[in-house]
Amino acid sequence: MRILFRIFTIMGLLLVARLAVAQTQAPVLLFTDIVTGASSGGENGNGVYISIYGKNFGATQGSSTVTVGGVAPVQYKIWGSGNDPQNPLLDKVVIQIGPSTSTGNIVMTVNGIQSNALPFTVCTGHIYFVSPSGSDSNSGSFSSPWASPSHARSVSGAGDTVYFRAGTYTQQENFGAMILCGACGGSSGAWLNFLGYPGETAQLGSSAVPRSVVFVSSGGSIDYLAMGELYMQAGGESQTGVFGCSSSGGTHCNNIRLVSDNVHLTAGPSVAIDFELPATNIYIYGNESANNCPSGCSFDSRGYSFYAGGNGAQSNFDLGWNNFHDNPYGKGFQIYGHNNGESMTGLYIHDNLVYNNTMAGMDIGGSDSSTGHWVVDAHIYNNLFWNNSSANNGREHGALKISPFGGAYGTYYVYNNTFYENAYDGGSGIGGSLSIEGSGPAAAYYDNNILYAYPGASCLVYIETTGAFGSVLHFSNNLYNGAGNGITLCNNTGAAPSPDPAPVTGDPLFVSTSAPDFHLATTSPAIGAGTSALTTARDLDGKPRPVPPSIGAYEFASGVSVNRPPPPTNLSVVVQ
Repeated sequence: MRILFRIFTIMGLLLVARLAVAQTQAPVLLFTDIVTGASSGGENGNGVYISIYGKNFGATQGSSTVTVGGVAPVQYKIWGSGNDPQNPLLDKVVIQIGPSTSTGNIVMTVNGIQSNALPFTVCTGHIYFVSPSGSDSNSGSFSSPWASPSHARSVSGAGDTVYFRAGTYTQQENFGAMILCGACGGSSGAWLNFLGYPGETAQLGSSAVPRSVVFVSSGGSIDYLAMGELYMQAGGESQTGVFGCSSSGGTHCNNIRLVSDNVHLTAGPSVAIDFELPATNIYIYGNESANNCPSGCSFDSRGYSFYAGGNGAQSNFDLGWNNFHDNPYGKGFQIYGHNNGESMTGLYIHDNLVYNNTMAGMDIGGSDSSTGHWVVDAHIYNNLFWNNSSANNGREHGALKISPFGGAYGTYYVYNNTFYENAYDGGSGIGGSLSIEGSGPAAAYYDNNILYAYPGASCLVYIETTGAFGSVLHFSNNLYNGAGNGITLCNNTGAAPSPDPAPVTGDPLFVSTSAPDFHLATTSPAIGAGTSALTTARDLDGKPRPVPPSIGAYEFASGVSVNRPPPPTNLSVVVQ
């Protein structure tokens, strides 16, 4: 009996050890604030800081490590879990790279498990500092900082990094802008970086800045500019945007990264982050923009978090992990063209938190032009939408609105999103999670979405302008709760869409709707009920999706990395 007891005890300990390790998920690196920087100069001569954002980093560093090009950093400045101030779902680590670092991949190891890799290029450049207590006659070093953002713009160039220390900056150049760009930026291997100093809050602008923090002058442009970890605030006068690539006289805004910024519009009508020039390779990652235009706006004079509006061709917009919410008179995202012949291609909107916007959470595809053709293709996935299109006096009825005009146009792929109780409009009626306006898309595919209707809603898809759209809407493997528990359309005059070939109906069983927490509970019918025909590689938590995937933005206990310990070699059986 003692032999059996000891064998079972050993087996039990091994099982516990394996289960404990199995719960350890691999660290997932999602993005960094900068992709180029100097390895020397700056604070203590040790080069730039890199802020790394992702999942499963752990609350403390412990024995975890990061390498850049195979070299350990000289300093771990910040390490934490859920510690990104702009998006509470993200983990953040900040390192200083050091003179020995060379170009290569950033890799993190946590509990012996290695992450995916993100590239980083070491380049030649200067590192400067700005402080409200500094002077523009200083050298711009860590101990002798400059005072104004405009001076930093005028001196810095390709490969340089500028850190703004804690405090508020309100100095303006011309046109009510703090940073007026004639030719701001760097080059492909040597970006210009404007960053908040790690662990401090640098505020660029205030309600006293009438127009923009960044504005493109007549004939001006921006190329290879990264702005990260900054609080930007301005009035957006003349609808220019707080970050405003919006001058009618500007030429273009290409290769721009806005990362973990808080961008706030104090007045309006205008927008926090605005792209209304020809633009390509735009990366908007991990930003927060909320409560824009809290006073002085109305539903006819609005304030949005993000706007892309053409005035030329736009392409490769990657908008991910942002937190756009609580706009009292506006939307989270609007993608809306202006002129004939323009186009938006390669639009990716993913992993965002979009909630409490009184108008649509996302409005995509409209245009001022006679043809109305603007968005060519859009992929919308892994987003959480809740409580959007509320109390706007019947102007809009959906969390996600697709709105081409002038003939059916554009292909939209909407997959693995979670929609919860959107489109309640007080006494004006209850709309759907989704809406279509204008002439509708050429085709829209809705796969693997959780569509949880507001109680009392009469339809899933609200047609803003009466029309026949059923034949261009395609649904597969969605979960339907409320609004008829299926594909229901308000105001559709033509044929209904084809039936969902694998629908799931009923309560998706979220962990909590009051917190809210839209992870799937253990008995959720959404688990493993999706299709792999149109899905994502990872879920909102960064977990790999299995085959078949779950429905909604989150997987349930999938993608777990199991690092099994080796079998013991020193066991012996003692007979007593």
